[in-house]
Amino acid sequence: MTVQALKTVGAARSIVIDETDTILAGNGVTEAARQAGITKLRIIDADGDTLVAVRRTGLTPDQKRDLALFDNRTSELAEWNLAQLAADLQNGEDLGAFFFDAELGALGLVGEKVEDAKGEWSGMPQYAQADERGFHTLHVHFKDAEAMAAFGKLIGKELSTSVRYLWVPPQPESNAMANEDYIEP
Repeated sequence: MTVQALKTVGAARSIVIDETDTILAGNGVTEAARQAGITKLRIIDADGDTLVAVRRTGLTPDQKRDLALFDNRTSELAEWNLAQLAADLQNGEDLGAFFFDAELGALGLVGEKVEDAKGEWSGMPQYAQADERGFHTLHVHFKDAEAMAAFGKLIGKELSTSVRYLWVPPQPESNAMANEDYIEP
């Protein structure tokens, strides 16, 4: 998708290199640029205390929208260099600032490999839980605090910026696990 983005809207994101021209961030973008036929490179020296902005000109409104969507979507689809992460772990690097142990396990980098997931789950307690999802979720955006207060008055709820969700009609407070019976195998 990065190659497609570069061909559709051109380059817009920078990469990061060090003083020896080693790519620190942006290996995928660099490879995609090669594939897209981009051959020019401009280097901006920075010490990390200045945010570097790339100003793109000559884009249509549709291309601007596409650029934003490509940028976010390609971030979602990026893949980790698992061989490099495994080597970092092997060398004793602490990746705790970047990953939870469960995430490293899901990537197959730590823990035991589970060959038979159903077998691993066998004998574990199970419980039945009612489906507590709402019928429909609606996101509401407020122009300002007055608009939020007016909406709260309309629905009979005092709203603040700390309110993240509400039920209509109101649901009783509950501890989801309090009334669950465990089913022993």
